[in-house]
Amino acid sequence: MKPQRHIVTRRRAIITGLAGMGALLLPGCTRPGPPTYGHILRMGDAFTYNAQRALLSHRALAKEYQRSDISSFPATGTTNPALDGGNGFNKEYAILKSAGFSQWKLGISGLVARPGAYSLPQLQALPRRTQITRHTCEEGWTAIGEWTGVPLGQLLHHAGILPQARFVNFYSFDGWI
Repeated sequence: MKPQRHIVTRRRAIITGLAGMGALLLPGCTRPGPPTYGHILRMGDAFTYNAQRALLSHRALAKEYQRSDISSFPATGTTNPALDGGNGFNKEYAILKSAGFSQWKLGISGLVARPGAYSLPQLQALPRRTQITRHTCEEGWTAIGEWTGVPLGQLLHHAGILPQARFVNFYSFDGWI
């Protein structure tokens, strides 16, 4: 009988100890209730990005290539949406292209201090960056190309992104999200 009582006492001590350790962690919680999967994934993303920036701050998140690595062929399945009668023809795009995109604007709204629309000359006036990276399309093709434009972070900084903003939604001209 005594050996069984000794095992029960140890089990109670272990369970009580674990519960006590768990109670010590509760003051560190910032939200009531258990963490969600999304919260855990965001913590993992934040750790990954912070570690990348701490260890490799001089390198971009996307691998960059040399000019000699640029693909010598156009991306498979690409079309010119301004060609009348062509596959993927878009009348609105054709009108914008014929005017040199002078009427086109990139709208920014949501959790920013200065929502509005940026014209092509306004975007071209912002600091831009050129990089040679690989584009892997969900349709199965891959190409390495040279890309030049305003980094998203620079554009969001210019628009005054607010601290509570957590996501960026981008809608392409042809409606793909």
